[in-house]
Amino acid sequence: MKEFKLAFANYANFSGRSTRREFWMFMLFYIIFYVLSFIIGGILSSITGVKDLVIIPLIIYLLVLFIPTLAISIRRLHDGGKSGFYILLSAIPLLGLYVLYLYCVESTPGANKWGPSRNSGSSNSF
Repeated sequence: MKEFKLAFANYANFSGRSTRREFWMFMLFYIIFYVLSFIIGGILSSITGVKDLVIIPLIIYLLVLFIPTLAISIRRLHDGGKSGFYILLSAIPLLGLYVLYLYCVESTPGANKWGPSRNSGSSNSF
């Protein structure tokens, strides 16, 4: 939970680095709340009888979290020593797997051009 709060403390910070643990904890909560917003949309849709109402909470959720998700993804790429522009590779079908791999690699030890490492031994492990 600390990592999720840390990600939102830096919600629009595109510089610096994010640890693997911080990134994946953010993604875990992102997916949990995504599913919850879908369930809320389904409940609202069944109560009102309007089928298109299912997507409204999802759209609001995705719009609210677009910048924080982009920021933590770019900071995670920085932690691995890659430019944030690598995120654009996600738009190309098979190269998106490479970006997923970059999210999973260990942090670059020591400082790189995006700042010092924030790893304290076990904070980067799953």
